[in-house]
Amino acid sequence: MLISGSKLLSGQGKAIVTAVGVNSMHGKIMVSLSHEPEVTPLQARLDNLADGISKYGILIAIVLFFVLFFKFCADLTGRYEHIPSSEKGSKFMNILITAITIVVVAIPEGLPLAVTLALAFATTRMTKDGNLVRVLKSCETMGGATAVCSDKTGTLTENRMKVVKEN
Repeated sequence: MLISGSKLLSGQGKAIVTAVGVNSMHGKIMVSLSHEPEVTPLQARLDNLADGISKYGILIAIVLFFVLFFKFCADLTGRYEHIPSSEKGSKFMNILITAITIVVVAIPEGLPLAVTLALAFATTRMTKDGNLVRVLKSCETMGGATAVCSDKTGTLTENRMKVVKEN
């Protein structure tokens, strides 16, 4: 039996290849380790929130652009009648930049970072409370728990315990 990456140092030998790639033992282990990360309920809610904020932000930016543009067009015959065309173009560009700025500000790019920082903070708090946290998203799961059942060694159980003493 040869393991992937083995080297022959000396001598002679014959080998029969029985499996390669994902069919070999190393390949099976790697396939079992690689799995799609599941979306947690908090991540799904945050994605929906970010999508909603983005859609409403774009809608508001479009409405604001048209309102300011129509006001600009109305002022062309009034206040802006005697100013040079370069300044009129500059005022139009200010309207466009304002609408684009609303879109850029409305899209929450920092939302995933804020959630990660909150979960990291929760991880440190759980560690100080004596809970060993290995996976960051476990804090999200623990945050939704109303009761945690464990035996005297701290091992989580199947929720089949009797209450001996209440604090």
